[in-house]
Amino acid sequence: MDTKDYQIIRQLFDDYLRMYAGRDDRLTTHFSEDFSGFTGGGDFLVKNREEWVAITRQDFAQIKEPIRIELKDLTIQSLADTIAVTTGFFTIHLPIKDHILSNEIARLVLIFRLELEGWKISHSSISIPYHLVREGEIYPMKELVDRNQFLEKLVAERTTQLSEANDNLRQTNEKLAQEIEEHKQTEKALRREQLFSKSVIESLPGIFYLYTYPELKLILWNREHESLLGYGIGEIKGRHITDWHVPEANDSVLKAVEVAMTQGSASIEAALLTKDGCPVPFILTGIKFAVQGQLYLMGIGFDITERKRAEAEADKLQSQLTQVQKMESVGRLAGGIAHDFNNMLGVILGYTELVLKQVGADQPIYPALQGIQQAAQRSADLTRQLLAFARKQTVAPKVLDLNETVASMLNMLRRLIGENIDLVWLPGKSLRSIKMDPSQIDQILANLCINARDAIGVAGKVTIETDNVFVDETYCAGHAGFVPGEYVLLALSDNGRGMDRETLSHLFEPFFTTKEMGKGTGLGLATVYGIVKQNNGFISVYSEPCQGTTFKMYLPRYLPKGDRSPEPGAAKTAATRHETILLVEDEPMILEMTKVMLEHQGYTVLPAVSPGEAIRLAREHVGEIHLLMTDVVMPEMNGRDLARNLLSLYPDLKLLFMSGYTADVIAHHGVLDEGIHFIQKPFSMKDLDGELREALKS
Repeated sequence: MDTKDYQIIRQLFDDYLRMYAGRDDRLTTHFSEDFSGFTGGGDFLVKNREEWVAITRQDFAQIKEPIRIELKDLTIQSLADTIAVTTGFFTIHLPIKDHILSNEIARLVLIFRLELEGWKISHSSISIPYHLVREGEIYPMKELVDRNQFLEKLVAERTTQLSEANDNLRQTNEKLAQEIEEHKQTEKALRREQLFSKSVIESLPGIFYLYTYPELKLILWNREHESLLGYGIGEIKGRHITDWHVPEANDSVLKAVEVAMTQGSASIEAALLTKDGCPVPFILTGIKFAVQGQLYLMGIGFDITERKRAEAEADKLQSQLTQVQKMESVGRLAGGIAHDFNNMLGVILGYTELVLKQVGADQPIYPALQGIQQAAQRSADLTRQLLAFARKQTVAPKVLDLNETVASMLNMLRRLIGENIDLVWLPGKSLRSIKMDPSQIDQILANLCINARDAIGVAGKVTIETDNVFVDETYCAGHAGFVPGEYVLLALSDNGRGMDRETLSHLFEPFFTTKEMGKGTGLGLATVYGIVKQNNGFISVYSEPCQGTTFKMYLPRYLPKGDRSPEPGAAKTAATRHETILLVEDEPMILEMTKVMLEHQGYTVLPAVSPGEAIRLAREHVGEIHLLMTDVVMPEMNGRDLARNLLSLYPDLKLLFMSGYTADVIAHHGVLDEGIHFIQKPFSMKDLDGELREALKS
């Protein structure tokens, strides 16, 4: 107990005495809700503050003179951080009709408990000893005095003698009565002390225990100790302190006991065994306690099962969050590497295509050039899968009925998984629309069906189903990365061999595979993960060894935003292939390669390695610029901002964007805006020519 708490408790004790002397019950606001105690000279047991006020007012209803109280001694003892006991001794003078309170020592015991509002008085006991004295009256017999003075004298002498004898007898009787009364008061005080101690122990939160030391045998406990551990009355007396713990915890428990007995107090977190052997986690606190030279270990314990459950739930959520963050980091790394590699592949494919057009098919070098082109194209396909995982894949979304899209793929999927595997299709009713690139649905189902086929082996079943779902905040609270809202569910299940937890923890990482060398790239599920995330959805996997696997993909429901009317444009440009193109690319090698490809097709090219240079060329150019072909992500400004600048100079300027990424300036979370012309790097001359013609005709 710190100094501040000591001062508060001392002040409350002083206020209690002043309240008692002044018959003022305002201090009852500092009584606990479950206040109890003894009042009325210690004869009445009260159970609440209202009963205390009523009895106290009745007890002092006949007071005529002010009560005088003088405090002689006060002690404050801390039983625990939240329990304190004060004992005060004082003298009191209180005349009440024919009851005369002597100036003997009275005692007041208050128990304080630290609650949410501060220190509260939970129990009071006041002991006030008093003696009852009756006033006597003497009625003289005048007629006898008149008749016989001698007899009166004789009677007076005899009376004096008898009076002396009676006084002696009275004194003896009074002394005996006082001794009997003191004995009764002692017994009553002892009973009150026992009841008080029991009330204190039973009112303590958690379990209470008192062990002998060094024997460590249990001699005192509360009912909570029995009920929490499942024991009946009398079943735990005399047990050793280690009887409540598993054997491997005994050393730490005994060590904590020695710390408490040498340093005054100690705490330990340990499990207590119930009667049926189940462990219950507790925080146990013990203090050194001495009475008449005998040492004891006294303490309390609190059940922390709920706290442990909350900690476990927090650990689970933290683990999920860590996994999401890891996937995000891996995605950023994969996307960055794929983007740079994509640029290099674009250069290789571009120059290879140019050389192939200049070398005849009969030349010895021609097959080697085709091999280079094929290898580069396969590498480009791999980078596209990495970009899908990193959510950088370029897509052209459409409003889809997922049931129709999946149904159109069933024949292809059946051929993919083989005749020995049964494909079951369970379409949801009244399915809501989604907005997504149909080819991405193809990628998702193809990758998952291939994995299911490999997991099943000889024969089995694959089930595809759809449904409308609403994900609420309660579900999201236990699943990191999930967002509340309306979704369309696409689920694929198989009855294959399933996966263990270690495999699940790495499932969506690029290049992670459980297949044999040469039988898988490890990009299939990474691609699925990236596609779902790119479309603002989320994915969950349920699997156990030998119990099969279920993938659930939650795709956001499409909410129409209204039809978009085409922007007014200039007159259609004739497809002459003699147009002037402003080409902007911050990678010099790609800039040069693309320039050669465009010039080879007959276009006039104004190459710029930065947006600033492009703006300068546009201002200095004499004549028309028909089309701006620009990279999306560049150091000075992005492609869309560059286009806005140039449209002020050339209002009829056509636009064609290119990138290995899906740029945020022309796409929202990796999805292209409708009506925007875009070409994915790397590209062939044929693809480039087709996109240019479409852009110039728009």
